[in-house]
Amino acid sequence: MSMMRQPSRLAPIDVARVCHEAHRALCAVLGNDVVPPWPDAPDWLHASTVEAVEWLQGQCGETAAGLHSRWMRRMVSMGWTDGPVYDEAAKTHPRLWPWAQQAPAQQIKDELFVAIVRTLGMMGWWDRRVPDTRPSDRDIAMAAGLAENPGMVPL
Repeated sequence: MSMMRQPSRLAPIDVARVCHEAHRALCAVLGNDVVPPWPDAPDWLHASTVEAVEWLQGQCGETAAGLHSRWMRRMVSMGWTDGPVYDEAAKTHPRLWPWAQQAPAQQIKDELFVAIVRTLGMMGWWDRRVPDTRPSDRDIAMAAGLAENPGMVPL
């Protein structure tokens, strides 16, 4: 039986990856749009997820509703609008409306994100001051020629 050890301090990008993959798994279980694996996710999604992790860690008591509102403002500032389907080229997203109007199955995604960031932070497993000096998974996959066409639907 192997002993689980506490990892060294995680960089925000590591926490972002955990959040992304948990979100991806939850989407699959709920039968939602397919979210690409972290290495195949677009760069803007990596940056947005890392930024949300760092923001949450600095916001004592922030809620999932607050996280969703912040996500909406960021998406709108990047030119995204509400639309019937996710379309990266057209920048439309079917869940680009207020938290209170989201179905519980959609709200749980934000709740999970907040819970992961809070839990890893409380356990002392991550610190925003730890620099990420490793190449990203996407960079490694691109260099190896393994990256697939990321035509899947993020968030």
